[in-house]
Amino acid sequence: MELTLSQGLLMALVGFVCSFDQQTEALYWFRPIVAAFFTGIVLGDVQLGIACGAVSELAYLGLTMVGGNVPPDPLFAGVMTVVIAYTTGQSAEAALGLSYPFALLAQAVGILFYTVYSFVPERLDGYAKAADERGFARFLISTAIVKSLVFALLLFLCTYALQGPIQSF
Repeated sequence: MELTLSQGLLMALVGFVCSFDQQTEALYWFRPIVAAFFTGIVLGDVQLGIACGAVSELAYLGLTMVGGNVPPDPLFAGVMTVVIAYTTGQSAEAALGLSYPFALLAQAVGILFYTVYSFVPERLDGYAKAADERGFARFLISTAIVKSLVFALLLFLCTYALQGPIQSF
């Protein structure tokens, strides 16, 4: 099956919301089981979303950032497992294996943002010293929004724009 443009845009919205949550760790919507459930809703196959989410969650359950270790991105793993299973007809287990390169891609983009955003703590210190609560919050939220927008665009490209190459892969 192929994704429609509206499904691709909804996938970008899911990616934006889940990526923003990934940075705040408020609701844990970035976990594969939740992100895959949302993906299943968007694609109209909730059962597939839950099955792929469960398989992805088991695979990425213990991966956490410790020291300098940055694990593959669980959000992209969950979403792409469902998308690959949906578009190619593969099982959830096979789709999980095929989603790994996308999790690595998101990991690389995340590391790029950690590097680019190295100035953020110093800037936040300046807002804190000036007791500028609004500036502090605005700057912190704007950096999270920028990263979430990039992840949403990347997810849109991976799910909708590159369907042909993904199916060939």
